[in-house]
Amino acid sequence: MAAERGGEGHRDEGAGDLTDDGGQPPEAAGATGADDGPGANRVAVGCLMAVAGFFSGAMVAVLIARFYSSATHCQYDAELPACNWQSFAGIGGAIGLVTLPVLVLWRLRRRPR
Repeated sequence: MAAERGGEGHRDEGAGDLTDDGGQPPEAAGATGADDGPGANRVAVGCLMAVAGFFSGAMVAVLIARFYSSATHCQYDAELPACNWQSFAGIGGAIGLVTLPVLVLWRLRRRPR
């Protein structure tokens, strides 16, 4: 199969190359663009994890509300078998909103061993 393509050392110049920069990194190839700074990635990751943390914390808290309702034998709505689930979801969402970004950013700041 290598003989069909022109031998062992032959490389199809058009395959995989989108630019003609000689394989240099974008900085060395003369790419221009706004420098976002070193903290921009952390801000983006933190914002994304804040949204994910809010919803995941709220879901876990509603599960806890379900267990609490079962243990206390309270009267609940037919739609969701949990009493006062809005309070649980709000508190759990607030906890997740803070803790998930903090844990992710703390992990990203640690140096690899």
